[in-house]
Amino acid sequence: MKQSLQSMLIKAKGLDYSNVSGAEAFRSFSLLEEVSFSKFATNRTDYYNMFQGCVKLKKVEGLTPLAGRTFQYMFQGCTALEEAPQFDCPKAIDFSFMFNACTSLREIPYYNRASSGF
Repeated sequence: MKQSLQSMLIKAKGLDYSNVSGAEAFRSFSLLEEVSFSKFATNRTDYYNMFQGCVKLKKVEGLTPLAGRTFQYMFQGCTALEEAPQFDCPKAIDFSFMFNACTSLREIPYYNRASSGF
C-alpha cells in the first residue's frame, strides 16, 4: 500500500494521524507537495526520516509532536521546502541533520528541547 501511495500522493489535507508512527511515515514520497494534519499523535517519540526525500514538499501544517525525542533527518533532501514548520517539542534530544540538503529553506525556527542530552 505504501509503495502505491508514494507514487500518487501529491496533497494530503486533513489527515487523521492519531494512530500512525512518525518515523519514516512519508519517506521518499517524491510527489508530495503539501501535508496538513487535523489530528496528530502527540505521544509518539520518534520522527526520524519522517519526510526524508520528499523533494517537492513545500508545506507542512498541524504537526504537533509534543512527546517527540528524535528528529534526525526528518526533512533531509526536501529541496522544495522553503519554510520549516514550527512546533513545540519540549522532550526533544536529537535534531541531527533535520534539515540537511534543504536547499530552498530560508530560515530554521528555534525548537525548544529537553535541557539535557543535547
